[in-house]
Amino acid sequence: SPSDKTSLAARAIGKPNQHGTAEPEMSGLYILLTIDNDGGMEVLKYVAHLSRARPWIYKSRPVQLALSIYKAKKEQNYAKFFQILRDSSTPYLFGCIMFKHVAQMRKVAFQVMWRAYGGKAKDSNEPIYDHYPLRNLVRLLCFEDAEEALAACKHFGIKVRETKVRYSTGSKVEPIIFWKQGAFREPTDEDKGTTIVLRPWKMVRTIESKLDGATRLAVCRGEKSGEGSFMSDGQSQLGVTVPPPAALTNHDAQQLEAMVRAEKQRKDADESQKAEKQRREEEAAREQERALEMERKRQEQLRREQEAKERERRKIQAEREEAAKRKAEEAERARQERIAEMKRQEEAKRRAEEARKREEAA
Repeated sequence: SPSDKTSLAARAIGKPNQHGTAEPEMSGLYILLTIDNDGGMEVLKYVAHLSRARPWIYKSRPVQLALSIYKAKKEQNYAKFFQILRDSSTPYLFGCIMFKHVAQMRKVAFQVMWRAYGGKAKDSNEPIYDHYPLRNLVRLLCFEDAEEALAACKHFGIKVRETKVRYSTGSKVEPIIFWKQGAFREPTDEDKGTTIVLRPWKMVRTIESKLDGATRLAVCRGEKSGEGSFMSDGQSQLGVTVPPPAALTNHDAQQLEAMVRAEKQRKDADESQKAEKQRREEEAAREQERALEMERKRQEQLRREQEAKERERRKIQAEREEAAKRKAEEAERARQERIAEMKRQEEAKRRAEEARKREEAA
């Protein structure tokens, strides 16, 4: 109805120059929606402003919950992140926004757990704490069921085997994760060469259950927004300026400013590291280029030396062949001369013999 639409708009944004009754919820949602902007600096700047200008909004449960989610994601604390997600008091809309970070936080969890579990004992060098029930992973990372958890293990190269487990009440066979029997890896698309992201299933058990049968209109009306999402009549009335009920303490302000400074220092350090890394990569590229140029010149010099040696070898070979040819020709001439000399001697001998015969006949 028109009255419903009017009340809905007033709840969300209020009138000009005033604040709506859902400002705590909207502020929390804004933090979650900008959680990755500018490396998290946008959230810290917004919260710092909020703590000074509207401390009662800063102290509200939605804002503090959003900051807890921000901190868990920033610190890659997957256990805290998923604990907040599955908590029944976490509002439905908060869960919906958290859903887009589930894939990343699950990847972080697999990386950390693969490194942490299955460490080897000093005396026997055997892996310890390597057995981890799959059902525990289902709860820890808010999987829909064991099938989805098993698919995630397969995706990241983690081994799971059906194993007989003994309990005080008996024994049964169940899927057990063996962290060190596999190696964490992210599969890549062979055609595109890009990393294949593990997309989470629809989280009916964890997120959709928060609706508890409520409609989308009911969510928009704030029926599933959670405790502290709206300012009470004592805090806000449409058309009335809101006085702050409590100021932010010096400790809170100092702590928040310290967070902003620490985040700025971290960002500056990251940028410095990136610049240093880029400088090193460029220097390494130049060094490699110099090494390639030196190798090219060395190869060119070697080629020239080989060509000179080949020319010298051919020259010597030609000289040897020419000397051998001259020697052969001289030997042939000497042989021919010997033959001619032998013929002359035979001719002289024949003539002498004929002359002797004539003399005897006379």
